[in-house]
Formats: sequence, structure tokens, C-alpha cells
Amino acid sequence: MKSIYLLGDSHAGKLSTCLFDFFKDKYGINNEHEFSYEKKYKRVLDGKKEISEYNYINSSKTFIKSDIVNFEILSIPGRSALNFDYDFYQEINQYDSENSIIMPWFGYIDIKNWLPQINLNNYKDTKEVVDIYVENTMKKFKRSKIIFINPMPQFEVVVSANWKDFSKDPDIPFELRHEYHLSFTEELSNKCKLLGLDSPINISDILNVDWISIDMQFNRSLNQIYNDHLRPEFYKNILSEIYQKVLTE
Repeated sequence: MKSIYLLGDSHAGKLSTCLFDFFKDKYGINNEHEFSYEKKYKRVLDGKKEISEYNYINSSKTFIKSDIVNFEILSIPGRSALNFDYDFYQEINQYDSENSIIMPWFGYIDIKNWLPQINLNNYKDTKEVVDIYVENTMKKFKRSKIIFINPMPQFEVVVSANWKDFSKDPDIPFELRHEYHLSFTEELSNKCKLLGLDSPINISDILNVDWISIDMQFNRSLNQIYNDHLRPEFYKNILSEIYQKVLTE
């Protein structure tokens, strides 16, 4: 039986909210299905010294266990492809096996926040970020099949807090973010081809869009504040296509 492990940023968390209903609609729920949602907070440490009592990394884990497949989604909001540390989360050590399919879904934050800021200290360009991302993943999962997922396309409208700290939450023009998205997905495709991996799953193909327009975005109806997440029905479409992809493996 296959075990699917999808790891990603907050978009993976939104995807996980569809997991139970997706399996219920597809198979029905019986005693052979187990569903669980966990939210965890871990303090960030620098050696033995705690950096800040307010500096937490949060994650959520959602999984379905059934007689057909095991499907787990681990979401770590705000994590980037460049800096994601697989070793920080102990449960990830249990994922690697001949029956596992690992599906990393990072890169959105790199494109939205970091890659356009070419003047940052220790700046790494798109190719460097993709190389590190892919090689770290392959080093961690030596026995599993790995299928990368392209980052979520960029949103035309995003809310930032650049008034507080531009470098950490910048207001990058959409056109520039989209340009880096195209560059990142091209580099990821080339890297996977070079290493003999499957082509990345393309979210743009699933949604049939090149970017996310405002009518696809989640918003608060009270004040029409939009954020860079999709409306739930689009995440369900993504989950369905991803699941169909792995069933054929």
C-alpha cells in the first residue's frame, strides 16, 4: 500500500482542509478510514539558547489512513524552499521507505518575498535556490519516490506588512513576482529532468491559469480583505489532480 506525504507551506495547510471531504466523496467513510488533524508549535532554538519566546514555528499535520492509501499533509506556513529544514521535524524521519511518495510543495515564499530582493546579504539566485531545494530533498529521502509540485502561481493582489519590515514582507510588483515564478518553475523542471525525476506537477495546468486573479482569492466578506490563498473549491481541484497523479505511479 502506498503512503503519500505532501510537505509544503500554508497552501498545503489549505489543501489539507479538503482531505477528509475528498476521501468521503470518493470512497465513502467507513471503519477502515482514520482521519486526524494536529497543530504543533515548536520554539526556535539556536543551539541551547532560545532566540525569542515569541519566535515559534507552527505546523499542522493532517492524514487519512485507509485500506487503499495513506495520505498525510504536513503544512509549515511561511517556509521557503531554500531554508526548509527537513531535520527540524522529527516525524519526517518516518516518511522514507520504498512504499512512500514524497511530494514537496515549496517555493511560493521564495518567489514572493526573497528572490526579487537581489540586494539582500548572501543572496542566492533562482538556480541556486532550486539546486539546494532539490538536493536537500533527495539527500533526506533516499528510498522514496519524489514528485515535486510547482509553487502556487503568484497572486495579482497580495497583502503585505511592508510598512513594518519591507525585507521580511515586501510589496513586490506582481509583474516581477510572476517573472520569478516562471524562472523558478523552469529551473525546477530542468533540475528534475537532469536527475531523472518525474516532471513537477504544474498547478497552473490544474487551475488552467498563469496567475491567480482576484476572483479566485479567499477574502473576508466584511471588509473585502484579500489574502494570498485560494477559495476552497480550487484547493479541492488541486488535491484531486494530485491524487490522480500518484495513483498512476
